Amino acid sequence: MPQQATITEPPIGGTRAQALLGVNPAQLNRLRETGLLGDEDTLRAMQTEGGHWRYDEARVRELATRPWVELPSPSPDLAIHLAPLTPDPLHRGGRRYQGWHAFAPTHGLNPAEREDAWAGWWICRPEHYLGATLVGDVCGFVVEVAAIRGFHLADDGRVRFELSRASKQMRARYAGRRFRAAQGAAVQPLGPTLTATTAGARTRTPSSSASTTTSTTATTAPRTARTVTPSTSRSTGDPR
Repeated sequence: MPQQATITEPPIGGTRAQALLGVNPAQLNRLRETGLLGDEDTLRAMQTEGGHWRYDEARVRELATRPWVELPSPSPDLAIHLAPLTPDPLHRGGRRYQGWHAFAPTHGLNPAEREDAWAGWWICRPEHYLGATLVGDVCGFVVEVAAIRGFHLADDGRVRFELSRASKQMRARYAGRRFRAAQGAAVQPLGPTLTATTAGARTRTPSSSASTTTSTTATTAPRTARTVTPSTSRSTGDPR
């Protein structure tokens, strides 16, 4: 999690920050709203009299110099493009929040709520990603990395991934890095298995199927969700 820091250099304006990061105004706003450019109180203190945002140049350069992820990944990993943290108005699966923020604990979220906020509910074909990596990003900047060990499938086709700790290999590939986020979809395959169009399609596994092509077992979850977990472990580094 980013730490609060004392600003020692004159702050820079939004145009300069965009140029350093290679982002557009909307993306810069999202980086700010998710806390990646600093805590809100510090940023507000740097605003001009006219209300224009200014930024700590060191923080901006730290993001700008992140190494790029080499794509495609050899495994069918999945990126999910995260919005700023907000209360979930629909309370899907009983969760309180949706999205991501660098300072989530200061918003009162415990670790389980923080995971719940970013791990679901997404539209994709989750069976293709069992055993692979789930990558949470903000405008291509990786903020979360976890292993996909199963998923809950709701009646409307939305997926809540069940996660476990990322392996050293997963973290080495993605943590602290960035990639070019695809436009127009909330999910983005990072490996060779699926196209963005296929992965983002509104689909649902037929309820009559007791297993998937990845040798999974299904159990009935409470109310509207079906839980699927792999029956055998598979290497996450093998091409599929």
